[in-house]
Amino acid sequence: MSYAEALEWGGYIERTGPIDIGQRLDRGFAMLAVLISQLGGKRNAKMEDFLPQRQEDDATLDDVLDMLHASKNSRRK
Repeated sequence: MSYAEALEWGGYIERTGPIDIGQRLDRGFAMLAVLISQLGGKRNAKMEDFLPQRQEDDATLDDVLDMLHASKNSRRK
């Protein structure tokens, strides 16, 4: 994957959310739960209230780009 392609994917992820289907489903069901909760009278419900607590740290776009840059430099040797 080229650096330019990684930047494009990073932009896509920032605009649309995670690529992982599990995380996308979690977000969709959390959004639905917020709507149902608000219809039931709980006006201050947030999506975070319904999302699973993840243990692992998600990589940032900078982390991925640093990794790609390091990989590119190691192949030149």
